[in-house]
Amino acid sequence: MPVFDKEARQYDDFFQTPLGQFVDEVEKRGLFEDFAVQEDMRILEIGAGTGTLTLELAQRGARVTAVDISPEMLKVAQQKAARTGRDITFEVMDAHALDFSDATFDVVISMATLEFFSSPQKAYEEMKRVVKQDGRVIIGTINKDSDWGALYQSETFKDTVFAHAGFKNAAELEALDPGNLETLRHCLFTPPQSQEEHLTHEREAALAASNAEGGFLWAHFRKPA
Repeated sequence: MPVFDKEARQYDDFFQTPLGQFVDEVEKRGLFEDFAVQEDMRILEIGAGTGTLTLELAQRGARVTAVDISPEMLKVAQQKAARTGRDITFEVMDAHALDFSDATFDVVISMATLEFFSSPQKAYEEMKRVVKQDGRVIIGTINKDSDWGALYQSETFKDTVFAHAGFKNAAELEALDPGNLETLRHCLFTPPQSQEEHLTHEREAALAASNAEGGFLWAHFRKPA
């Protein structure tokens, strides 16, 4: 998507702020609550962007192939990987037509990308095709029915990349493959307008206990053996 080429150099700016750092931590915690990386596990990351999750997966011992439709976003990710010395394969690729053989990867992960696919169902079927039998497709996305979803759909973001997003709620995410959904986790209960002193994991846990809708969703699908 050309719009992401234009955003590449400043895309990580949000994650340098206290709120952005906290959001990144919470979303990754939500992923790893239900998923443990095994040494040499072959992981395909769809929509890797600037490599925020890519590097984390590699640091945990996975053999990561990271794809994105934006060459400029991947350039930033490659520069980060080079600085860490991590051996990661990066490829420019459309998630709707993955250039991999069937059953190539142990796990396929897509984080904060589903909302930008022109055909989420087609992209999901491609992810499922390239994962091995009994492997997992893990999708993380902004929850349409949350405070964060409302923010990104507001006038404030009408001139940003989020103007191109088609957000999903929990039911719509599950509908990608309801018969093979293993877990669906809500996280990021901390609202976007929170002050810095309230950005704590203790408060996040307290809010989780009293709220039904988290700002971010993680769905784990299992490909039948």
